[in-house]
Amino acid sequence: MSIVFEYEEACGWFRIVVAGKVDLAEYRAVLDRMSDASLYPEGTPAIWDLRGFELSEFDTALVHQVKNVFSENGSRKGARIAFVVSSELGFGMFRMVQSILGIQENSLVCYDLREAEEWIETGRA
Repeated sequence: MSIVFEYEEACGWFRIVVAGKVDLAEYRAVLDRMSDASLYPEGTPAIWDLRGFELSEFDTALVHQVKNVFSENGSRKGARIAFVVSSELGFGMFRMVQSILGIQENSLVCYDLREAEEWIETGRA
């Protein structure tokens, strides 16, 4: 999997672009970096651009592994998260992710990057 991680200081959010298949070690490293309070403010919102993400091996068991990694990073709890997907399959899968992670109120699944950016911004008002 390829993850390109950026902190967009001018906007005050993370942008993470994911391509390929899931690599839990890489995902864990990104979450650890995002949770580093010495580098970034706690609760910094994130936009996960998953339009290039390979969904073929993404199943419920893997979502539960992702949940475990997510749960270990307590400083990310409550942060607004937008997932940008490219297909109905991706939309459904990341709605399932929202439910399993228990983040429905603080997250959005959408098809459009601009919609994700606007949603993150509205949460700051």
